[in-house]
Amino acid sequence: MNMFPRGTKQKFKGRHLIARLEFDTMSKKMTIAETFAEIINTYDLSDEHKAFLLDRIDKASRKSSTGERKPTAKQVQNATVAEQVYAEMESNRAYTVSEMMKVLTAFNSIEGVSASYCNAIVKKLKDAGRVTRSEVKGRAYFTKVE
Repeated sequence: MNMFPRGTKQKFKGRHLIARLEFDTMSKKMTIAETFAEIINTYDLSDEHKAFLLDRIDKASRKSSTGERKPTAKQVQNATVAEQVYAEMESNRAYTVSEMMKVLTAFNSIEGVSASYCNAIVKKLKDAGRVTRSEVKGRAYFTKVE
């Protein structure tokens, strides 16, 4: 007896059954926990396979419910640099990223700072609405918003 109907993909890996159903792409995407629950409810599985899938459902739900995580040391450093950059920027003055690298001490204090790092910091400020971006002849200029 084949427990998988046509149109399904199956793969045996060791003693564990991993099954992936092909779903209509227009419908809502299912999470891995929903997929495993659907497999358990639809097919006649052995106790070993059910236990494996229930364990995977439990692990998936624990992983997704961990909530907020503590920021890494690099993220804290980047937030500090962003605040320093914002504090050092003059009002009503347009900066390019290369000018910021030369003029602002927040970037000068970091050894081996690159333009892409500076651009990422300024982009975070722009996304927060603290800096505006304008383009003149293909060059990006950033201005502090008060």
